[in-house]
Amino acid sequence: MAEEPTAHEHHPAREFVACALYLDVVLLGGLAVVPSTHLPAGPTVAAVILGSAAGLLAAHWLSFRLAVQATTDGTWHAADREAFVAQLAGGLGVALAGAAPFLVLSGPAAVRAAVLVLAAPPAAAGLVIGRLRGHSWPVSLGMALVALAAAVAVVALKARTGH
Repeated sequence: MAEEPTAHEHHPAREFVACALYLDVVLLGGLAVVPSTHLPAGPTVAAVILGSAAGLLAAHWLSFRLAVQATTDGTWHAADREAFVAQLAGGLGVALAGAAPFLVLSGPAAVRAAVLVLAAPPAAAGLVIGRLRGHSWPVSLGMALVALAAAVAVVALKARTGH
């Protein structure tokens, strides 16, 4: 029987997924509040998405660094570096995926493609959760739909409040 992984072994993967899903929902929210007819040319939108992601990741870096300082002896340990690199990789991966449709498509087609690309991570997370919990494929697909619906609800809330 295999040994149970330690919390630290799960930590970078969890940080990668959490940051990717966070940026994913934020980017979906941004696309929801701006009508596609008001968007500039595709490469400009891609640059805005990447710039927004860079700003969010910089804010996250600052928050993470301050949290390490405020909750520990202030030492930046290897586990902290691993967690931050995982967060950065997850966030950048989603930002690149969300920006890519604007580099090859334009207007409403680019927005539709980006929304589909950005809808995939929450749905995939739900599917993975279902499968990891030993559920059947149909139940896991249902969990994917629930995760996607939850992401859409958050995006709708963000769009309704203008944020």
